Amino acid sequence: MKYKHYPIVQAEKDYKGGRKRRYKVTTINWTFATENGKADYSRVHHNTYVWTLRHLIEFIRETECVAEDVISIEILE
Repeated sequence: MKYKHYPIVQAEKDYKGGRKRRYKVTTINWTFATENGKADYSRVHHNTYVWTLRHLIEFIRETECVAEDVISIEILE
């Protein structure tokens, strides 16, 4: 990895652009599915979210020790 210095104006522009961009995040939640009050041990939860990068990072921090794992991240145009 390396870093470089660049103008504050460009940094502010990049920061604002990054906060607007949306990502489709797909996860597997390893808790078993439940239907009609009965656990189905052959299925788990497959979740899809649309988040900003900030929300994605927050999610990862909060779920580090939880049974939900990110399996894909796609930038939405």
